[in-house]
Amino acid sequence: MRGRRVAIVSFIVLAAAGVVLWLVAGERIIERWYIGRLDDSDREVRSAAARKLVELESREAVRVLLEPILTREGAQTGVERELLAEMGWFAVRDLLEAFRSERLFVRLQVLEILGAIGPEAKDAIPVIEKIDDEYLGSATVDALAKMGDPGVAALRRLQTSGSIQVQLLASQKLIELLPMGGAADS
Repeated sequence: MRGRRVAIVSFIVLAAAGVVLWLVAGERIIERWYIGRLDDSDREVRSAAARKLVELESREAVRVLLEPILTREGAQTGVERELLAEMGWFAVRDLLEAFRSERLFVRLQVLEILGAIGPEAKDAIPVIEKIDDEYLGSATVDALAKMGDPGVAALRRLQTSGSIQVQLLASQKLIELLPMGGAADS
């Protein structure tokens, strides 16, 4: 009798482990299916897949979308940039990791995407406002300008720090953004 109980308990434990394994594998299959949809010719399908991958918290999807940006140059990365921007806050951490690249093209693309994400990318501001590079100055200022009030505050700090070029760009952007009273309307 005791042996039979042990066998039944063992069977139940194995069955439960099998169900958990199936659920995990099933989620992985679903994730891979949505990642495959990121290449669809229909923009709505790509956007829906990107949104679903954010719901699934798919870090792999972000890496898949970053891969062409990290390895290619040119307009071919337009779709990837759009989808990463649609992923919003979820992509920021990986974008900042990609920003460490030495390649100017990659850094420019990342700044553009962070700007397109807008206020949801506010966690990137401490990294972005430290950029003091004549080639990235304009892209830096443009990205910060799209991040709402926290970005405006960073632009104000840039007016007094960094290179003269970045100070000038920040001042010009603030003139465009702020009403005559000097308060942000974001």
